[in-house]
Amino acid sequence: MNSKNIFKQAVNNMYQRQTITPNDTHELTAEEKKQLFTQTQMYIQLEEIVDDLSKDLARGEEIAGYIPFTNEGNSAVATSGIMGMTYVTTAKAKKYRDNFHDLRGNRLLIFTNQRMIFTILIEFLEERRYYSYPYDKIQAIRFEKHAIGYFDRPKGKFLPKRQKTYWYTLDFQSQTNIFTEVLQLSEVKKFQELVDTLPALKAITIDENMHRDTPFNYLFSNTKLAIWLFNGIWITILIFFILAITIQIIRGNGPWSQWFEEIKRLNTAFLYIVPIE
Repeated sequence: MNSKNIFKQAVNNMYQRQTITPNDTHELTAEEKKQLFTQTQMYIQLEEIVDDLSKDLARGEEIAGYIPFTNEGNSAVATSGIMGMTYVTTAKAKKYRDNFHDLRGNRLLIFTNQRMIFTILIEFLEERRYYSYPYDKIQAIRFEKHAIGYFDRPKGKFLPKRQKTYWYTLDFQSQTNIFTEVLQLSEVKKFQELVDTLPALKAITIDENMHRDTPFNYLFSNTKLAIWLFNGIWITILIFFILAITIQIIRGNGPWSQWFEEIKRLNTAFLYIVPIE
């Protein structure tokens, strides 16, 4: 993954054009000139993508905002590694690859006054593929907060301090399309602002529950259930493994019992070699 991905910054500054500019006391270095050229190329191509996609908007439909996603701060299950491999063929896709140093990692969720539109940029440039989620076809939205604890040592302190970081799950179904993504706090703020801005989006039920139209979709597209099952399988395997070792030791047969007896023999031999005073 590209740890210096500036795709989100480019999207957020798309129409502000917050780039490096020279002034009376500062002349651009060669690196700054290169960065300025790259930023300009990114802005131009992003605007071209949005302008091209806007041709498919309905009459009276207007874009209200964007939330960009990358592999660094959001999900990367289907956008990195083997799942993220893509062979570009069109001139626009090759230009994007060279400007953004990315294939499937950069995604864009576009909010209009009538629907959400999701696209993986490389797919749009190659096949003009995107996914549409009309607000009136969304039963409800799962918007769930998660917390992960970790230890961090404050500056100037010896002992680490317990800290927490937060992230959210954004999940919903619109007709046959299912959308699931991980949001960081900055994206959560943007999403909440868009909810308050767009009446059709605000009218949708938003809670922490999973919502699907059929039991099949609920079972096979439920990330929360998948995590529970994954953890449950490994816990079951661990319990079975511990029980198998315990039974072998108690009965005195099996490879683990022999290993345990060997450890006891070595400990006894060690006590004879090293006298205890």
